[in-house]
Amino acid sequence: MALSQEVTAFVQAAVRLPEERLRRVDRAWERLQPYSAVVAELVRGNPTLLEQARELREFVITEARRTAAEREKERLIPEDVAEAVLPTARALLLRKVLENSSDQRRAQAFTALTAPYADILLPDRGGSPSPSA
Repeated sequence: MALSQEVTAFVQAAVRLPEERLRRVDRAWERLQPYSAVVAELVRGNPTLLEQARELREFVITEARRTAAEREKERLIPEDVAEAVLPTARALLLRKVLENSSDQRRAQAFTALTAPYADILLPDRGGSPSPSA
């Protein structure tokens, strides 16, 4: 399965953000864990989504490694960069499912997990701005 342009563009931009910004985002994930759990629950319950999430993880790690190779002074290891980016990338991968669900926890999870990167996210296809919080 090919990743959407929205997901690939986000990942490519996010892994290139300054190290300090990625560290701040990584530290914020602890308080957003309940939202990540909503996404994990959704993925675990669907073999197709599980496979897509695995492919996404590999793509994020590959992009983080590529960026690290380009930046000699990078102190964050690629796996740490990937961990800072992956929760938002997963939310984008599952955007339609999360936003269109009758379960309000899913829509809230999407909003919360995309908020740390709202400034670099592409608008959705409807042209509305990305969620910000």
